Amino acid sequence: MAEPGSRPVVFLDANILFSAAYALETRSGILFQLARAGKCRLATSGYAVNEARRNLQEKRPAGLG
Repeated sequence: MAEPGSRPVVFLDANILFSAAYALETRSGILFQLARAGKCRLATSGYAVNEARRNLQEKRPAGLG
């Protein structure tokens, strides 16, 4: 159980990373805004990052910035 007052940890899978990288105005992007505001902590895996990067290169290269 989480400690009182602790921030929840939100795991970002490849789909969330893909959507947020393409447009921060999406619901996925809002997670990054919440983390910046200290409302939650974000976590992911190297596998999810690599999968999102591959999908962006293939489908939305502009999202790679």
